[in-house]
Amino acid sequence: MKIIHLEDDGIKYSTIKRVLVDVGIRNEDIVWVNNVEDGIEQIERAIKEGSPFDLAITDQHYPLKKGMKADFDAGEIFIDTIKNKGITLPIIVCSSMDLEYKNVYGTVWYSDRSNWEAEVQGYIKKLMR
Repeated sequence: MKIIHLEDDGIKYSTIKRVLVDVGIRNEDIVWVNNVEDGIEQIERAIKEGSPFDLAITDQHYPLKKGMKADFDAGEIFIDTIKNKGITLPIIVCSSMDLEYKNVYGTVWYSDRSNWEAEVQGYIKKLMR
């Protein structure tokens, strides 16, 4: 399973990556980008190369472009861009903000007060079937 992870916090990325690897995703199948623009470019390139991503995991608050400040709507902008381009891609929003989205594969509250690791693994296992 090939996953693109949109996240600007290196520690959060590493923590989520560990959870992905624990459920059987190979390190080399996880692509990390830290802004919306680079994420969209990677997704479109992978499609053109015939090796599309199977899943996107996005934060809600990160830069829209390299060098920009983080935007609180970045995750939503990423989701809308994917939908508007007609790209079929399951998306998990994994944010430290407790959000609920109806138009994505799943939402996970990244918090010590939630069992986010099990939630992420559950979504991944369901996709792997």
